[in-house]
Amino acid sequence: MSIVHPDARLRRKGANMRSTQDLEARRPFIIRVPPEALARSLRRQLTPTADRRTPVIWSDGDAEIVVYPHQLRVSLEPGLVLIELPVATDQTGKDALVVPFSVGASADDATLLAMTESVPRGHPLLAARWGSPVQEALWQTLLQVGEARIAERSVDRTMTLSGLYADGEDVAYVITRPFTAMEISDYYESISTDDPPPRPPEPVEEPSRATGCLFILIALLRRAYNWAIRLARIRR
Repeated sequence: MSIVHPDARLRRKGANMRSTQDLEARRPFIIRVPPEALARSLRRQLTPTADRRTPVIWSDGDAEIVVYPHQLRVSLEPGLVLIELPVATDQTGKDALVVPFSVGASADDATLLAMTESVPRGHPLLAARWGSPVQEALWQTLLQVGEARIAERSVDRTMTLSGLYADGEDVAYVITRPFTAMEISDYYESISTDDPPPRPPEPVEEPSRATGCLFILIALLRRAYNWAIRLARIRR
């Protein structure tokens, strides 16, 4: 037995009346960013100073690396985002680390979790020591670009980034509105035990008696044919 609040039915009826509007409001929209614009946004996010051409120093424990965000480049393939970031250390000099992120190729495959190689491509010493920090920083910055685009284009502050994908021409950010606690509560009340049960699936129509006999006859004929073939082979 379930206990339903007295006004639950009214709320459910109101929720059903709003369902069309809610679905329309929840329709995801996509913000497309071409590679050059994406590179500019990544450079801006990675450069904390007003001078966009100033190198940035990253620290990890006692180690430091010089990063050149203004020289960052982006290349796209279907399902793949490649980011090239020039960096330098005293031991290795200046070189570029290339990080490929495997993401979805369509809106159905949009993701907030990307796959990448164990170490970036580039100088072996740089990749071994700074690979993980660079990969993490670039992926988080890639997501921050999408969040910044939401803030620029949407007045609805409830809209959130649901994922991104690359179709080879642009990086596309998928934006949706999450469910509220009241909407989740309305949903669970709408499927409470005092409501009509879900409609069962349509039964599969059973074959008639004549059709069943025909199937049996065909099966027997096939079996007889197979035995005849075997006997013919034995006699040979």
